[in-house]
Amino acid sequence: MVCNNIIQDNKDYGIYFHYSSNNKIYNNTIQNNGNNAIHFDCSNNNTIYNNTIQNNTYGIYFVSSNNNTIYNNTIQNNTYGIYFGASNNNTIYNNTIQNNSWRGIDFHYSNNNTIYNNTIQNNTHGIYFVSSNNNTIYNNTIQNNGNNAIYFYYSSNNKIYNNTIQNNSWRGIEFWDSSNNMVCNNIIQDNKDYGIYFHYSSNNKI
Repeated sequence: MVCNNIIQDNKDYGIYFHYSSNNKIYNNTIQNNGNNAIHFDCSNNNTIYNNTIQNNTYGIYFVSSNNNTIYNNTIQNNTYGIYFGASNNNTIYNNTIQNNSWRGIDFHYSNNNTIYNNTIQNNTHGIYFVSSNNNTIYNNTIQNNGNNAIYFYYSSNNKIYNNTIQNNSWRGIEFWDSSNNMVCNNIIQDNKDYGIYFHYSSNNKI
């Protein structure tokens, strides 16, 4: 386990896991590192909770890492909050993800992830999906982001329900070449452009 540390001002990564599984990372402050605060490469079944992660490049970075759980963290003032690349079956809940200069949560080629009960605010993009399928997003508050709250690009079979999506500076939810998604029981209000926008996207349920 990695717990109760202050990890700061390192020139590269705060914590780096490579082919490392079943670790617990909790009650740490990880800040002002030159690269990512916590980096997982081919690392599965890790649990990250009750940390403050701020002023790094990526708050938490996963590549080819599956079945990880991230909860009760404050992730703020990084370039990216959380990034998933080719990482599946992860769970993200009860986090505050805010004031990151680019994306709150970013998924690339990542499937079957679950995102719920998070506050995602004051980032450029709230949640961003590229070629990521079968993800579930529910019971989140996504607000005051500088672009879209949720963006899907070539991403299908995702479920978005029971979220509050408001006061974002572009669109509430945007789908680009994304099909067979479901959007229901959300409050989508006071966004500066469209509430929901579809471009070359078919067979979605609203």
